[in-house]
Parts: sequence; structure tokens; C-alpha cells
Amino acid sequence: MYQITGKIDSTNSSEFEKEIIEAMPKELDASQLEYISSAGLRVLLKLAKAVGDVTVNNVSSEVYEIFEVTGFTEILNVKKAMRKVSVKGLEKIGEGGNGIVYRLDDDKIIKVSKETGDLAALQNELDTSKQAFLSGLPAAIVYDVVETEDGYGQIYEMLNASMMSAVVRENPQDVGKYTELFALLAVQLHSTKYTGKELKSIKKEYKDAFSRIADYFEESEAAEINRLIDSIPDRNTFIHGDLHMGNIMLQNDEPMLIDLGESGVGHPIFDLVEIYVAYAFSPHSAYMTPERLLATVGMNAQLCEAVWNEFIVKYFDCSTQELEHRIKIIKGYAELRLLLITVLMHRSVPESYWKQKVENVRKSLLPRIDELINELDF
Repeated sequence: MYQITGKIDSTNSSEFEKEIIEAMPKELDASQLEYISSAGLRVLLKLAKAVGDVTVNNVSSEVYEIFEVTGFTEILNVKKAMRKVSVKGLEKIGEGGNGIVYRLDDDKIIKVSKETGDLAALQNELDTSKQAFLSGLPAAIVYDVVETEDGYGQIYEMLNASMMSAVVRENPQDVGKYTELFALLAVQLHSTKYTGKELKSIKKEYKDAFSRIADYFEESEAAEINRLIDSIPDRNTFIHGDLHMGNIMLQNDEPMLIDLGESGVGHPIFDLVEIYVAYAFSPHSAYMTPERLLATVGMNAQLCEAVWNEFIVKYFDCSTQELEHRIKIIKGYAELRLLLITVLMHRSVPESYWKQKVENVRKSLLPRIDELINELDF
């Protein structure tokens, strides 16, 4: 990567232009750049016209402000230098399957991703959180992506915030109160028409995920599963993609969504199956130890059961008979989710795993395809 250093102004811009136009780089390292004047910026503009897209990496906050004020962040791909933050000694206030949340100070929290190398995913989450917030959803804004000794992290500005799952775990007598907040948040989410920049389609994501494992099925079976996915109604509804109490922060008992990296648009069934899997299925799974359940969902099996039972009643607010019918439909679509989960989470599994999965789907999902298609009426 071509490095630009020191101060670039009218006294040395001619020399800078000669050197950089001769090299014709498309990527610049500005980690040692202290200042750049309009003369220097004009050189970068000439470079961009000559080579096309130019990326300026590792820009300090002070220099970035120059690029931004002059409008050059719209002309060049300017990337700020990543700030380094230590989490050593910080209070751990929660943990989920994707990350650990620490209190950075009285006003801020930091969520450190367990996927240590996926910087692009964290940047996507930053952008999505802003879009959700601008659409009127109660989403906490990620205002910085930083590097810690344990991996990349996202900083949220939240005064005295706590993770909802941790609050429930520490106050089990209040599980009903907080589950009602959780359900009302989901209702708000699923009744809000998303108006921001284009987000991925969760339905298409399911379709693409199944295409990668379709060869494990007979052609007619694969066609039936594709028919089920295709039949899910298209909706311009914001879907969190990993909706559970571990991804909700409480600020003075006001819920705020975090961890929006898997978010998109689609039918609410996509979030409802995630909630079912987290609180109703996982606690009884042979693969889920109490320790793993605590690490991924943030509470024990007894609390999970209480959350699911209360959530589903508050979310639908319907008759007992209708509720039982809707739970049955959610369980059916959860079989589809469980089939695709390893693909969606990019996990590598042995062939024996897929053989067992195919047999399970043949018994529990394929016989119900018509029922699920005809009765997804909420």
C-alpha cells in the first residue's frame, strides 16, 4: 500500500503529485499523514481521475475532518484509522452467542464480537443500526468500531444501560414484566414499515442457504422446501435476525436493540422462529448444556420457558385456541430454520450431520408443507 506521510500543502504538493502520479496507486495508507491542504487534495483528485476509485486508509480523526468538510469523503473512499480500546478490567454486563458486552464508562458500552476477523460485518452493523434508528425504531446507534485485545468492538452511547437477559437473570421475579417489554418491542418492530436504505431480504437469504444443501435431498423434496420458502409473504418489515433478550439493552427500562448485523426485511415469522429456537427449543436440545445455554441466551432453562410462554401470549394477544394454532405454525417454520442454521451461521459440519438432518426433515417438515403454506395467516 502506498504510504503518504507528514504534512502535504502548497510547499510540497508538486513533488507529491509527481511521485504519486508516477506510482498510480489505488490504495493509500494515511496512518502517518498529519495534515493535507487543498493543494494536496487536488493531487488526490487528479489521481482518482487517472486510476478510478481511490481508497485512503487509516486516516486520523483530524485529517478525516478535512476530507469530510471539503466533500472529499464523497469523492474518495476515506476510512478512519481504527481506535484501540482495552477491555481489560472493564465490568462485563452481558454475553450472547455473538459477543460480550462491557461497560466502557458511565455513558458508553462496548460490545466485543466473538467473530474476531469479520470487520466488514461490524461495519455493516454500524450502517444498519443507523438506518433502523432513522426509520423510527428503538435501535441503539453504533457510533464507532474499535479494536480491542480480544477482537473488534462496537461502541454504543448508553447511559447506565444493562442487558435485558442479565436483568431477568438477576431479577427472576420480574420475568413477566420484562418479557412483556420484549413482546411489545417485537410488536412495534413487526408493525413498522421500513423506510431506510435497502436491506437484505431474509427470505432470499433462506433461499440461498437452502440452495447450498439442496443436493442432500431428492429432487422432489428440494422442490417442496423451495415451494415453502417461496410462499412466505414478502413484507417491507424490519427483521432483527437474532431477536432475543441478549440483544436488547435497557436504559431506564426503555428497550433498545443492538446487534443488528443479521437484520433485513421480511415476514415476522423469521424473527418469531428465532425467538422460539432460543427460548423453547434450545433449552431442551441434546446439544445444549446449561453452560452453553447461559452463554448464548443468558439465562437458565426454567427462565427460558417462562419467557417463551409469556412472550407468545403478549405478542399475539388472541384466544387460547388461536394461540395454540399459531405456536404450531411457528414450530413448523422453526424446523426450516433449524435445517438452515449451520449454513446461515457459516459452520462446517460432517456429512453424518446432514444425513441425520435430512431424515428429521422428512419426518417433521415435509409432511407439513401444505399446512404451513396455507396457514401462515398472521
